[in-house]
Formats: sequence, C-alpha cells, structure tokens
Amino acid sequence: MKNYKYATWVTLLLWIFSLIFYIIAYCADNEFWKNILIALFGSAILSFITSVIAYRQQRKNTLEKFYNRTNEILHIWSKYFYLNTTEQKLDFFLEYCDFSRFEWDEAYGDMDFFFDRFRRNRKYRQFILEKIYNPIWEVSETIDHADRERYLREYKRGVENQKIFDLCDSEFKRGIDRYLINEDNKINLNFQLEYFRKQIMYRNRR
Repeated sequence: MKNYKYATWVTLLLWIFSLIFYIIAYCADNEFWKNILIALFGSAILSFITSVIAYRQQRKNTLEKFYNRTNEILHIWSKYFYLNTTEQKLDFFLEYCDFSRFEWDEAYGDMDFFFDRFRRNRKYRQFILEKIYNPIWEVSETIDHADRERYLREYKRGVENQKIFDLCDSEFKRGIDRYLINEDNKINLNFQLEYFRKQIMYRNRR
C-alpha cells in the first residue's frame, strides 16, 4: 500500500501544479509552455487514475490478508479451551510455535492508509496496532518467545521444566481469557476484528 500511496500523492500534486502553471502560461499567452504543461497535465491525470486503482486493489488485498490471518490465529486460540491434559497443552504450544505468523505480520507492515495522517481521532493503523496486533503479539509471546519455546521442547523430551510449562499455561490462558472471553467490547478481539472488517476493510459508515 505504501508505494502506491506515495505514487498517488505525487501524481496528484503533479496534476494540480501542472494545471496551475498551465493557467499562468495561458494568461501570459506563452504557447511553448502551454503545450508542455497541457501534455504534463494529461499524463499526470492518467498516472493518478492508474495509481488510485492500484492503491485500492493493494489495499483490499492487504486488509483481507490481515483479516483472514487474524481469524486463523483466533481460531487456533479457541482450540485451547478443549484441552485438558498437560500432554495436550504441550503439543498445542509446540504446534503454535511452529505456526508461521509471517503473512499476518507482513500484512500489518504493508498497511499505509491514504488519509490516516489527517484524521484527528482513531487513525486506522494506530487502531489496528493497539486493538488487534499488539494483543495477539502479547499473548503469542507468552509461549513462542525463543527461550520459552526451547524450555517447552526440552520438557517434551523429558527435561524437568514443569515450572516453565505452568507459567506458559497460566499466562496464555490469562491472555485468551482477556482478549477472547472478555465481554468488554474495547478489549474483545472478535469485536475489534468485526469493527475492522466493517469500518476499515469495507468502510461501512452506517
């Protein structure tokens, strides 16, 4: 999104300034500059239209990727509630450590909204960072931090790391209780993701 956003701004400014200078050249009756500027104006319009179309498509792809990957992560979290034994939970933790969040992380990194810097309240990227990205990162780090993952894998092999496992179990459960079970709409990830889908991804203003 970022490259197409900048390209759109540049072509928009080029379009505006070429029009202004064309009017000046027209008033000065300078045929040479009038011809140059009208050609620049025409090419700027075409470039602007192309950039806007490309930005909108990239925006759609990026937001849909982030939404789908976030849903995938929350679906994995929900499976934790059906686990009872230490062995089941340990296998869950190790599988989660192997689960790649690269596309999810990349999608957030690619976000750059066209009018975000002009919004006084609730900037889109800041909202996504605070309400969706950071909570998922915070909970994930309770088990897939490099040191903890190593201890969990050693525990699976028979090394006595019960305390580390209990710590991971406690913190992960507390995290998903807070962000999935909590009925507070300001915290609950399902609610925030639904807001993201309606108000940011599809711009439903109702």
